[in-house]
Amino acid sequence: MVKFIFIVSLCFMAGISFGQTAPTLNTEAEVWSWLSGHTFKASIEGDFDMFFSIETLDQKPVLVLSNVNGKRKLFSSLAIEGEGTSRMLIGFGEENNALEVGITPEGYLTTAGMVFRPVE
Repeated sequence: MVKFIFIVSLCFMAGISFGQTAPTLNTEAEVWSWLSGHTFKASIEGDFDMFFSIETLDQKPVLVLSNVNGKRKLFSSLAIEGEGTSRMLIGFGEENNALEVGITPEGYLTTAGMVFRPVE
């Protein structure tokens, strides 16, 4: 019985220590804080890593999509739409390109079938 309790408590503590905790993304301010404080990375099998980050250019937030080769695509006029667990980050790029990025409750970004996880 003592071994059972020990093993159960060890598994429970390991889950707490190593499990990722979901960020609090209830308000738009919390979403902006989360996005601005992290870089997000997606690995494309057989290809290269891609990153999302929020940078400030001309005192305005800009969504930057970049890769390990240094290529960057900038999206400005950022807006967060939706509420609760169905939030979207929308930005506009060059030549009237738009990018819609889903924000999951776990704090991941999703677009075009790719999942970007926070790395910082």
